[in-house]
Amino acid sequence: MQLARYKNFLLDKDLYFQNKKFWNDTVSRLSNADYTEWVITKFANGEDFFDGNPIFSALYERLNKAIRIIQIEKDILIPELRVWLENVQYEDRSNIKELLIVIQPSDSAFQTAQSIITTFLKGLSVKKYITTSNAFYKSKAQQARAKLVMESFEKTNQYSQPRKVIAKKSAKGELRAI
Repeated sequence: MQLARYKNFLLDKDLYFQNKKFWNDTVSRLSNADYTEWVITKFANGEDFFDGNPIFSALYERLNKAIRIIQIEKDILIPELRVWLENVQYEDRSNIKELLIVIQPSDSAFQTAQSIITTFLKGLSVKKYITTSNAFYKSKAQQARAKLVMESFEKTNQYSQPRKVIAKKSAKGELRAI
């Protein structure tokens, strides 16, 4: 259990900071490249946003790359992991490639995210990997939604007993409920 232990990170400030450290340690372990914080996560008074957007960010100036990780609460109705690339402008640089990751506290999504981050920072192509991962986690969320719908339907129908209808034939031979 790695990322899943932070499932309540938005409810507990200590856990939130532990989660931030977890991501910092994880990304630092994946690459030795120097980075600086990429996105500001504090108000003007110095207080953290505490919303997970982003939980981690890094600008790798030497690599002309950036990473932003947005962690959201667990919700089985949406994909546990969504990843995409953007070209962004920063100061005098016009073409920084940014890897954006939206992730829920899920260990399987975390494993996938680590692989994508490593591939991205090594300079290898991640587009197919991103496409495959997004399709997998989207399908997983769709299956979870379908399961919820079926469970809800079964609960509803469990209490709907067929009614016993007594009918009588009319003079014209038609059946009529009585």
